Amino acid sequence: MREMNRLSVIPALLVLFFTIGTAQAQTAQNPLSLNNRAVLFGTQQAASDPVSSVMPGTAFGSGLGAYIDNPASLALLVNGLAIEFGITYRSLQEEVLFQGVTNESNRRSSGLSNFNLLYSKAGEGRGLIIGAGFTDHSVYDRTMGLNSFNDNSTITDVFKNQGSPYHGIARSAGVIVAGDDTEKWFDSVFRAGESPGTFPGIRQQADILQSGEGGELSFVLATELQPDFFVGISMGYLSGDHIYSRVFQEIDEKNQFQGPLNDEGGSEASVYSLTLEDQLETSYSGLRTRVGIIYRILPAFTIGGSYTFPTTVTAEESMSGSLRVRRDPFDSENDLLESTGSEMSFDVQYPSLISVGAALTGISGFSASVSFDYADYRQIRIDFADSELFDLGVRENEIIRKEYAETLSIRGGVAWDMNEEMQLRAGYSVFPSIYLGGTDWKRVISLGASLQLSEKIRLDFGVRYLMADDKSVIYNPVEYNYSNQTNGVPASVLRSETAASGLTQVLFTSNAQIRF
Repeated sequence: MREMNRLSVIPALLVLFFTIGTAQAQTAQNPLSLNNRAVLFGTQQAASDPVSSVMPGTAFGSGLGAYIDNPASLALLVNGLAIEFGITYRSLQEEVLFQGVTNESNRRSSGLSNFNLLYSKAGEGRGLIIGAGFTDHSVYDRTMGLNSFNDNSTITDVFKNQGSPYHGIARSAGVIVAGDDTEKWFDSVFRAGESPGTFPGIRQQADILQSGEGGELSFVLATELQPDFFVGISMGYLSGDHIYSRVFQEIDEKNQFQGPLNDEGGSEASVYSLTLEDQLETSYSGLRTRVGIIYRILPAFTIGGSYTFPTTVTAEESMSGSLRVRRDPFDSENDLLESTGSEMSFDVQYPSLISVGAALTGISGFSASVSFDYADYRQIRIDFADSELFDLGVRENEIIRKEYAETLSIRGGVAWDMNEEMQLRAGYSVFPSIYLGGTDWKRVISLGASLQLSEKIRLDFGVRYLMADDKSVIYNPVEYNYSNQTNGVPASVLRSETAASGLTQVLFTSNAQIRF
């Protein structure tokens, strides 16, 4: 087996390739585009404990993790020392339609969702509440399986773009060839020798996975500043990781591209299969501060609001990729393997988050809480550490300004105290698309229950059912107009091969709270 390794620490090609095709309506998301990935790292989600995830804490004293919604909410909780920890179990099912064929994928994971410590030294009324804790602020779980015959394009149509980080290894592997003697343009080996504009098609199969999670480790202060007027502040350290992993294979199952190379009258290709394996790993960290107030207008009615300051996150990324070409289906010893890699770092500034809410408490055993959360994703800014990438940063930020949107999320929940030992909860949330004209709205149905085992111990349980539909860019092929040439180079356009996805996720959470 022939093998070549090429490591490039120049990130320009990586950024250029991953941002190709992003200046388009974001009804189809490109998971490899930088602006799309950057949104994942610092976007704030709801608190992850089973109580706060159903009953928003913007104006309500729910779980100890409600400081994510409003740090002032901790001042509504009872006095003393409390410890809380929780775990989650996630089950994801994704149905993907690509090239007229539907495939289903499943993924399961579990882990720590939150750990919180609260100490309240309060007498009558005003007291100081000190808290610290960890909570998930985001979890990435996407899995996509593809298996279909494509007679429109091949992934080698991506490699012929000279901005692709795979262009060099694709040439070495012989899956793209010069369009003429000047080497001003390149074409897929699967199109070479064919009549201009024709392509007999090829079998494509792939597994695409996005995984990782991020958390916030926070310190919280809250107090009743004046009678019925509560204030709070939290300062947190964000950190996490994100991995995009892809195995994309094309197979000549119809024996159309296995003729001898340059055999007159035969195929220009001699390829049975090619396999692209690539992985993009990102680690990030940053600081986040939020402040909040709650005002008790009536004994059973409160209003509240919180402000999360703009947050800057520093990200470090590395990309590795390999291309394996098999000429003979029965001979793996002579596979050709080429590899490449790149690294880069950048900062992402996220916009502020403004939340307002209201709550009713203890009316005939019923409570209700609602929160409205506003963010302007057009304000996201990307800044590269390498000054040579300044122009690319300008382009990314312009894409964000034009293609992203303001959002207003709505979360609400109700609770019923059946008796002193048991509470039932139900909630519903709507999260609009962050893209202008985007269709990937998320809707979440939440259910929960709490059991007071003793005066000091409480167990909380919750289940969240998330539903979403979206479109994802699988790859961006270059398409030539062979009849329209300038100086011997055909006119080209960059288009997208997309897949439609239907996503459902079931999230089970359990929590134990111990008071001393």
